[in-house]
Amino acid sequence: MLLFFIISGFILALPFALQHQEGAERVSLRAYFLRRLTRLEPPYLLTLLGLVVLEIAAASHHIAGRAGGPTEILRHGAASALYLHNVIFQAPSTINPPAWSLEIEVQFYVIVPLLAAVFRIRSALIRRSVVIAGTVISIATGHFVGKAHPWVSLSIVGQLQFFLVGFLLADFYLFSGLRTAVRSASWDCVALVAWLLVFVLWQRSSMAMAVLPFVALIAFVAVFRGRLTNRLFSNPWITTVGGMCYSIYLVHFEMIAAVGRGMQRVLPVTGVLWQDFLLLGLPVLAVTLLACLAFFRFIERPCMDPNWPKRLAGSFSRALSVRGAATNT
Repeated sequence: MLLFFIISGFILALPFALQHQEGAERVSLRAYFLRRLTRLEPPYLLTLLGLVVLEIAAASHHIAGRAGGPTEILRHGAASALYLHNVIFQAPSTINPPAWSLEIEVQFYVIVPLLAAVFRIRSALIRRSVVIAGTVISIATGHFVGKAHPWVSLSIVGQLQFFLVGFLLADFYLFSGLRTAVRSASWDCVALVAWLLVFVLWQRSSMAMAVLPFVALIAFVAVFRGRLTNRLFSNPWITTVGGMCYSIYLVHFEMIAAVGRGMQRVLPVTGVLWQDFLLLGLPVLAVTLLACLAFFRFIERPCMDPNWPKRLAGSFSRALSVRGAATNT
């Protein structure tokens, strides 16, 4: 998820950077926050509601739920709905564990307009130095303060460095010719080494995690500059899966758990890795991807239309008009 923080920082920084540096159209904060609300809230809340119902049903049938009894489940569900689970319980959501990172994303969305003021600085050297300094401070805060306060790593306070690396990447992309640079095989080699290092450093010592944001920055830059890596990450299959990553993010954990439990009742684990992967892993993966695809098609994709609230309101108005006309006749 830390890499998605970088991508999020990169994408959200672009319009603000263009506004402040090139005089592009001013970002409407009302539209910005409304877009976050209409794009992300419905899929998340529907998923959360469904999982809460399933947890309560499991508890009522004396099946062990991760959040305990109905009252406790509702407490955790309410905290998750308000993006406060990490803060209140100082632990990831018990309803949908991967959603710990979404709470941090939401905190980031709130402060993006403030952070984006850094793009008002005309000097590229000073501007980037400020962002790098903020990244280092965030790393240090997460390391030293996080030891005494576990909630820090579950908040924007302990993860801001990854979003700031996204800001830095956006700066390079827009104002250092990264988007138009000639691609070369040498950068493919850099990408290979950098991405290997990213996965080696992942969840290692605190020192490794301190280096990770900068290694990830090199890895992303190399993707833009590399010939084969750029083609790979631009592949329609990759971009299609990437386009539905939010649906995968929301649905995959529970689907893998549920389908995996069902499959094991039919096909017990053999203990042989390749056999278990073929007999259990592949079917679980296939069913999970189909479920994520269905969720994307019918839940998330409609919310990607910025005008869906107006369309929905119009549909209700027309339905009420038809009903009123039928009543009058």
